[in-house]
Amino acid sequence: MPNTRITFLPAVASGSPSPRSWFLPLLLVATAFAQWLCWESFITGLDSGNYWLGVSDYSIAAERPHAPGYPAFILLCRASVWLVGDRHHGMLLVITLLSSGAVWACYRLARTLFGEPAACVAALLLACNPLFLLYGITTENYAFDALCSSLLILLALGKPDRMLLYLGIAAGAATGFRGTSLLLLAPALGFLLWDRWRNRQLTIRAITYLILGLLVGLCCWLPWVIAEEGGALAYLRLATNLSTSSAGTFVGNLAGFAIASVWGLNIAWVYLAFRWKSFARFRHLTFRQSLFCWWITPSTLFFAFVIYAKGYFLLILPACCMVLAWLAIREPSRWRRTSVIVGMIATNLSIFFLFPYHTPPYFTALAPQNRTVEQRAESVVSRGFSVLLPTFSRVRANDRFVEVGLEMIDAATWGREDSTLVVLDPAAQMLLVGRVVQAYRPRLRLAVPSTFHRSLVVYLHGLDWEERNGNRAAFNGQQLVVLTRTELAGKYLEIGGELLQTKAPFALLKFSRERGQLLRQRIDQLFAR
Repeated sequence: MPNTRITFLPAVASGSPSPRSWFLPLLLVATAFAQWLCWESFITGLDSGNYWLGVSDYSIAAERPHAPGYPAFILLCRASVWLVGDRHHGMLLVITLLSSGAVWACYRLARTLFGEPAACVAALLLACNPLFLLYGITTENYAFDALCSSLLILLALGKPDRMLLYLGIAAGAATGFRGTSLLLLAPALGFLLWDRWRNRQLTIRAITYLILGLLVGLCCWLPWVIAEEGGALAYLRLATNLSTSSAGTFVGNLAGFAIASVWGLNIAWVYLAFRWKSFARFRHLTFRQSLFCWWITPSTLFFAFVIYAKGYFLLILPACCMVLAWLAIREPSRWRRTSVIVGMIATNLSIFFLFPYHTPPYFTALAPQNRTVEQRAESVVSRGFSVLLPTFSRVRANDRFVEVGLEMIDAATWGREDSTLVVLDPAAQMLLVGRVVQAYRPRLRLAVPSTFHRSLVVYLHGLDWEERNGNRAAFNGQQLVVLTRTELAGKYLEIGGELLQTKAPFALLKFSRERGQLLRQRIDQLFAR
């Protein structure tokens, strides 16, 4: 691999299109169509609920959505919802477009760095990856990470000075989508700018283009969110008020990232174990190898030591696909090349479409003092096959849980929304979070007890929410309805609860107002850490 700088090459004119010229359009259409067929039926999880609420009534202070607010993503979703006429489908359309854009950018970047054959393989590996597929059919915005990383590096590699104008626009707009992603890509982008300066290509005009582009990209969303939040200082304060609830212990972060990377690369890890030396010659790094080190290493360290969420892996997933593609096409025989490529694609698709989802055991959400050593170990394992599992069966399981949970709540609260307090205990929230219920049933008043802070309860009603501690968090509705796991129903029957309905995996119980304090104490006993 020569140690030369990479630049865009002009397209070669041809009288008739080659077979490969149809590859990318067909792949993009196939990717979008397959994701459309697999779209989720109900929103998934806390973040999706925050985005859902933010599309209609934006407020970072009320976590609609949560900090830093993702204003550019919300604006794009609003435009899509206006076009489609349905909030959920409008958001999913944005995700599908981001996913297709990520495949396109991965192909273009791989073609620039490694050539056409590797580009085709890299784009295929990305489009078929289980993590990528998961976040192409759910209303999370992690698909943007895969697009952002490939696109920004692709633009930074452009030789003409005007390419830095496009880079600046893309970077400014990206700040309004996922600012952390841009921060983690800064080392790779800095390396490319330094290489341009070393080769005397970072001119004053190029820097001017970059700064101008940044201003244009920021102006696409910053004035709107400043006006929405009541001023620049107010927005800055809210956007930087990041929650630490997702930042676990060092061991937890490392384990979470390891599990996400295992699911994301799966059999490719075995292939890399035999072939990694072909790419990583650390004594004499080429330009491309240095670029990939600056791309992958900072993000990996951040995910492993600071915070883990399997969606973050999409920031470096395109780089992994490109490395795998480059190694695969350099196999000495055609049979080996075909076997490696087909094997990785088949494994990816098998994991996503065929691997069954296992509902985590009820005690996974319980406090440590209420679990045995064996149960704690099983809780860790169960997260790897439930919470962190990137499969189609997991999406369909979530659809089923939300549908069943909403039906049971409706049966108990129909016509009594104002007088009934619906309590979702932490075991039920593993399968149906309060934000999702609030999104679909905004008239309900919900109580969501915390598993991390004793005596803390979040009350959700309409688009309002508040946290209450201690005695201020008493359950004092005229009627109390508790949604829990079927395995825990007996714990609530012991204190006077009345079982209304069971439908796996949920149980629904009713309490009188006088039993509210006992209910609160029982939840504290079970879940407070």
